[in-house]
Amino acid sequence: MKHILLSALLVASLPALAQTEKGKIMVGVSLADISAGIVKGGSAVDYVSLTINPRVGYFVADNLVIGTALNLGLGKSHDFTVLNYAAQNF
Repeated sequence: MKHILLSALLVASLPALAQTEKGKIMVGVSLADISAGIVKGGSAVDYVSLTINPRVGYFVADNLVIGTALNLGLGKSHDFTVLNYAAQNF
C-alpha cells in the first residue's frame, strides 16, 4: 500500500508540459452538468439535464491563445424542454 501511495504522489508531482507554441491548436470539451430528478416515490424520472462546453483556440504567439467556447445545455421534463446556448471568446 505504501508503494502505491508513494508512486501516486511521485506521478502527481511531475510537471505537466503543455504545447503552447505559436501555430498550435487547442481543442477541449468539458461535461459541466448531468442531473436527473426522480418523482416522489422513486417510480419515474421527472426531469433530465445535460450541459457540455466545447472549446477551440489557436496560439497566435507563444503562450497566447485566441479562441471560442460554446455552452450548450438541454433540460427535458414531461411538461417542457429547455435549450440553452451561449458563445464566449477567450
